[in-house]
Amino acid sequence: NPDWRIFLQALKNDPDDTVRFKSAQAIWESAPEEIVPELLDIALNENNRPSSRDYALIALRHLSQRFEINNRSLINSLIGLLDDEQYRVRVSASETLFALTGKDWPVKPGKEEELFIE
Repeated sequence: NPDWRIFLQALKNDPDDTVRFKSAQAIWESAPEEIVPELLDIALNENNRPSSRDYALIALRHLSQRFEINNRSLINSLIGLLDDEQYRVRVSASETLFALTGKDWPVKPGKEEELFIE
């Protein structure tokens, strides 16, 4: 079994966006469900790069489908991200909430170019 902390650290800290994305992809494809709280911590921490937070949410979205996660505490935490300063994070949180609940979650408007802020 891989040491998932290596992938979590790369997701959070690697300066290369491709490495951050590939780390998230490795997590969502193979990591155990127990990694969910650590991904949530990355997503919630405003000091992390917007792309790291977005990729953590994408990984959460995939894991929630893989493991059929429907955790009220997780959902409540993600609802808080709908008001995040970063438009990219708001959009990703809305998509993850949809995956968890099957319902649409409105996103406060932002500029499309904000989706590409690393």
